[in-house]
Amino acid sequence: MSEPVGVPPRSVAHLFIVVALGIALARLSAAERLYEPSMHTKRSEASATPGKWPATPPRPMPTFGSNDRSRWATVRAVVEQGTFVIGERSQPAPAAVALLAASNPLEAIALNAVRLNDRGIVFEDGWQSIDKVLHPARGEFYSSKPPLLTVLMCVAYWPVYNLTGLTLNGEPFVVIRLLVGLINLLPLPFYLWLLYRLGERYAASSWTALFLLAAGGFGTLLNPFLISFSNHVPAVYGTLFLLAILLKIDREGPSAGIGWYLAAGLLAGLNATNELPALAFTGLAGLVLIRASVVKTLAGYAPMALVPLVAMLALNVVVLGQVWPAYSETSTVWYQYEGSHWLPQVPPKRGIDFASLQETKPTYAFHLLLGHHGFLSLTPVFLLGLVGLVFGLKPVAKTTEAEVARLPGWYAPMVLILSVILIGFYIVVSNNYGGVSNGPRWLLWLAPLWLVAMIPIVDRLALSSRGRWFALALLLLSILSANYFDWSPWRHPWIYNAMDSAGKIPY
Repeated sequence: MSEPVGVPPRSVAHLFIVVALGIALARLSAAERLYEPSMHTKRSEASATPGKWPATPPRPMPTFGSNDRSRWATVRAVVEQGTFVIGERSQPAPAAVALLAASNPLEAIALNAVRLNDRGIVFEDGWQSIDKVLHPARGEFYSSKPPLLTVLMCVAYWPVYNLTGLTLNGEPFVVIRLLVGLINLLPLPFYLWLLYRLGERYAASSWTALFLLAAGGFGTLLNPFLISFSNHVPAVYGTLFLLAILLKIDREGPSAGIGWYLAAGLLAGLNATNELPALAFTGLAGLVLIRASVVKTLAGYAPMALVPLVAMLALNVVVLGQVWPAYSETSTVWYQYEGSHWLPQVPPKRGIDFASLQETKPTYAFHLLLGHHGFLSLTPVFLLGLVGLVFGLKPVAKTTEAEVARLPGWYAPMVLILSVILIGFYIVVSNNYGGVSNGPRWLLWLAPLWLVAMIPIVDRLALSSRGRWFALALLLLSILSANYFDWSPWRHPWIYNAMDSAGKIPY
């Protein structure tokens, strides 16, 4: 049998991309919420965690839990009912309760247990979610998720609902898988190809470019989220696309067309609506663009970046009657209403959502970076990116045209500053690692920036067989984390489960 000689690296890249897309398509085609016995206790047991085994078989659904169901409930409400309200609460008049209490105290107690009288989409079988807020003045439930991304999904669902007759509630497996495929899988080959092209441009060897593609296609926590509706996947795509435009404008300088500035602004604004701390990236990207053209940055980038941000704030006013998003109300009655998962209780609830009751901030910071939900421990291939960023701070001699292109001098400082801001922000303001998920999902959109940063280090490792095997070992461990629970992104990482099995998790 004859073997192909000198297979072009791009042919290998095409193979990697097809494999990555095929795996994602297969997983999405079988997406369904599963109830694992190991994650539940018997209904007769008193333990608060893990959850109780369902008394009756739950409705089969291709959604995975509170996070994505909160968004889907809103999509269904907006398109099918013309409202952002996903539930309502009505209570008997206080006078009626007092009268009943006077005549029959036992009946009053029974009434008190059911008086909440919650109803609506978010309370239906298969649609329940704890990620909801209760408007204190209206008695209406809304998703706690920012509405802009959900509205964009409504735009995709509207023709499906109105032209085909298929509905989210009637045919969820068809409709949800189709819509998730549109926003998560359709951009995937473009994302991976662009990642490889950046490797081609800035790497000294084809092995490095292919390694970069393999890491991006198989070795980050983007993979498990590809089958779920969340803000994290669009944020990852937007980050790489914005980065590519920044690098292009940096190369072309003042000759770059204003259209690239407009595209960069739109991506930067959308990123900030998907991940609020990405506002820092919006600002730093603006500083990079000013170096090329102050006029085009102010006339193109800045106003276009404001469009998604203004749209998000306007939607908050329309939906909630206030500018600030729902998740800014975590310590108020919006979240802490009777019956809410987030209402403080005595004794305190258990589970990762209440980790702050059992550990200090330094412990939390450790586990967010190097521990059971560690950005570096779960994706150790990022260690190469960290080294690349540190070495990228050193000035390098100018290259000749015959030499390989280098990442610009602003790249490493920008990514390091951005990473410090983002990680510091979540150490200060968060306390539950993003809840039950396969890793530090709030940091996921940094992935493409750290992948590109590893190029010069992988170039050095590629010069020897030991170096290549070391890089491949890190990639292997990263692939383990990315595929540990490939049927749902809303599961604990393998390090967390190992520690929990050893009795090292106090909550």
